[in-house]
Amino acid sequence: MEKVTEPGQIIRGGRARRSLTLDEVASRSLLSVQHLSAIERGAKVPSDEALSSIADVLELTDEERLLIYAGFGVLPPPYRQYVKDHVLEVVDLLEPFVDDA
Repeated sequence: MEKVTEPGQIIRGGRARRSLTLDEVASRSLLSVQHLSAIERGAKVPSDEALSSIADVLELTDEERLLIYAGFGVLPPPYRQYVKDHVLEVVDLLEPFVDDA
């Protein structure tokens, strides 16, 4: 997987891999097109439920899910235990989002 700096890039990439339009993903994830578009652009921080729904529709991998949740600063309960159990792996996954400044 290429280095991604924005969680919206992962969502757009998932749409592209599945040849789905913004309208199709929005409809399947029960979001408005405008809201999904704003999430992809990083203009809105989605709820846990919205991110989970988008990830399910796009069939994102666990790694992709962790990256989008972390990128938006959201960590739903099922992933909290994963982080506890795999803390070193998670640190490596989150490295692209850490600002060394």
